[in-house]
Order: sequence, then C-alpha cells, then structure tokens
Amino acid sequence: MNINRIVLVITMILLLAACKGTQDEYSVMKGLLRQTFTETGELEAISSVALVMPRIRWEYGYEFKIIGMAENGKLVKLGDTVIRIDPSSIQKFIISKQESLESEKAA
Repeated sequence: MNINRIVLVITMILLLAACKGTQDEYSVMKGLLRQTFTETGELEAISSVALVMPRIRWEYGYEFKIIGMAENGKLVKLGDTVIRIDPSSIQKFIISKQESLESEKAA
C-alpha cells in the first residue's frame, strides 16, 4: 500500500509540474477586447491516391493544356473527373490523318 501511495504522489507531482505553464494576464481598461490566435501546421489527407495521366502517343503532341480541374479540397469518388485536358491537339491529329486517308484513297 505504501508503494502505491508513493507512486500516486509522484505521479500527481509530475502531472502538476507538466500542467504548469506560462500564462499572460492583461487588464482591459476600456472598450472591447479582441484577441487572435494563429495556428500553423501542415494538413494531411485522410486517404490519398496518386493519379497518373494515361499514356498518350507522342504523335498527339507533348504539351497539353489543362482546361479544367476539380476544386481544391473537394472529395472525389472513383470515376469522378479530376482534370480535363484540351483535346484540340488530338483533334488536329485526327483531322490530319483523315485528310491523309482521303488523299491515299484518291490516289
């Protein structure tokens, strides 16, 4: 029993020492008191997945223009559109191939 009491007293002393912190006290003489607290840190996603763009043949071009993205912080589900790329370079490629096909048919 004495050992339990000694451990309890030591634990309480340590807890009181750990809880003792510096507190700033200010007196408000007149008017409203406004106080601002700023928290800094880093946010982490609960669960995240790396997204990889599908491979597109080099014939379509190397640089693609992003024309739409999901809102920052939006929760997305499987199958949701996250990013949209301008399809004009691919459409140009298709048109040029169709023209080549038509010229080959004519020849």
